[in-house]
Amino acid sequence: ILMKAKRLGYVVNRPKSLMRHQRIDRCEVCRKILQIAKKDELVTRRQIALMLNIDDQMCNRHLSQLKKAGFVSKVFATIRSENIIKAIQFYKNSSLPVSAIGRMFGFKNFYSVLNYQKQKGFKIERSKFLHRQLKFKREDQMTLSQ
Repeated sequence: ILMKAKRLGYVVNRPKSLMRHQRIDRCEVCRKILQIAKKDELVTRRQIALMLNIDDQMCNRHLSQLKKAGFVSKVFATIRSENIIKAIQFYKNSSLPVSAIGRMFGFKNFYSVLNYQKQKGFKIERSKFLHRQLKFKREDQMTLSQ
C-alpha cells in the first residue's frame, strides 16, 4: 500500500525510530533516570548506566529523549569525569581553598574547571554556612596576628 501511495505521489512519513514516540511516563528506565536527576545533578552517564544495569547506548538514548522533552536540564549528566564530580562535591562541602582541592584531586588549575562548569550552567556554590565559617576564621586569624 505504501509503495503504491508513493508511486501516486503521496508523501509517506514514517518514524525513523520508535524512541521519538516513546511515552516517557510509561518507560521504567526514564522514570528511574528522573529519580536520579531529582537526587543529584552531578552524575555521569556511565554512573547512571551502572545504577540502572543498562548499557551506555540505551542510557544515552533515554537521556536524550528526556532532555528533548524538557524533563531534565540540558546539562544533566554532561560531565564525563567521575574525578571532576568528586572534586566539585568536595569543594561544595569543604572550606579549603580551590587550589588545595585541585591538588588533592590532581588538577593543576581547578579554578578553571569550576568556571567552565559554571559557564555550562551548573550551580556550583558553597553552602552559606561554610561562608560564615570562613569569615569567622579569617577574623580570628586577624585578631590573633594583631
